[in-house]
Amino acid sequence: MATRRRKLEGLDPALLERIRLERPIAVLATADRKGRPYSSMISWWVARAPNVLALALDRRGQSLQNLAENPSVSMNVLGEDLVLSITGNAEVVREQIRAAPFKMAEVVVTVTQIVDQTVGGVRFKAPSYAYDSWKAHRGVVEERVLAELSSGPADAPAGGPVAAHEDPKEP
Repeated sequence: MATRRRKLEGLDPALLERIRLERPIAVLATADRKGRPYSSMISWWVARAPNVLALALDRRGQSLQNLAENPSVSMNVLGEDLVLSITGNAEVVREQIRAAPFKMAEVVVTVTQIVDQTVGGVRFKAPSYAYDSWKAHRGVVEERVLAELSSGPADAPAGGPVAAHEDPKEP
């Protein structure tokens, strides 16, 4: 089985639309100033343009701490028959996403490389998640956060956070 390992110049319009519709999970890898790696799963991210991604990251987490010391990132995007390795440089563009009822920063990644790591003849099944009934309200929060990430800081929707049933210690 050969991996395609095809370098892409950017996310083409069809891939941008697919990411918008399917919302694949990604694994974000960061490293601190000493090079110690850290990875975290992220689901609140969007592709704004062929070489620009926007992520929502918990301000209390290790990923954001690492970005302050080392802006280089790598993301594995895992969707249905979609495996992309994306590298780039991250920058915190906003300390607080308005739609999030907890400490969540907006991070923009300027993409420097995209590699399609799909394997020919192998069907990749995307990871997925669902909210438990007591966290069902989180779906509304998620939609608002993704809308805010899509539009960027200047055009963020004024819907405000959804605070009902939120635990301030848990994202």
